[in-house]
Amino acid sequence: RDCGSIFPLLDMEDDERVKALGLPPRKLADLAEACNQYPSVEMDYKVQQTTVTAGDPVVVKVQISRDVDEDEDEERDKKRAPLVHAPHYPKRKEEGWWLVVGEAGSNTLLSVKRVVFGDSTKTKLEFTAPQGEPRKYNLSLYLMSDSYLGCDLEENFEIDVAPVVEEGEPAKAE
Repeated sequence: RDCGSIFPLLDMEDDERVKALGLPPRKLADLAEACNQYPSVEMDYKVQQTTVTAGDPVVVKVQISRDVDEDEDEERDKKRAPLVHAPHYPKRKEEGWWLVVGEAGSNTLLSVKRVVFGDSTKTKLEFTAPQGEPRKYNLSLYLMSDSYLGCDLEENFEIDVAPVVEEGEPAKAE
């Protein structure tokens, strides 16, 4: 069975892992611990305004939640970020995440914010609407882990940026 990433390992039963990997019991226990600590997160978002004028503030409200194993529910702090499984790291490390809004087409970052959370968090990102050509901008919201590969999330959204209308200047009809 293909084990090119952690996801097939997460889906395997213990006996399948033994057969597929041929690890001694101690190493298999380490692997099981690492798999159990691998984060499973979901992200919901709402763009407060999708039609704006160039230079206006844009607010994106974000809710992030973690899929939690009910067996461990009682023995952990729900508000504190979990420790990362990093046995060779020189000290204890908590999970950290980055929320990023950008436009891939122009390779432009519009907002970056670091978040640390236990079971869930709500936050908002604020950025200035692009001041370039008035048009629809295809933007992406990324949630990126500073500790684990393969668990990053990406959501795409559009904002329609209208030109700035100077005082006394009539709005142009399109």
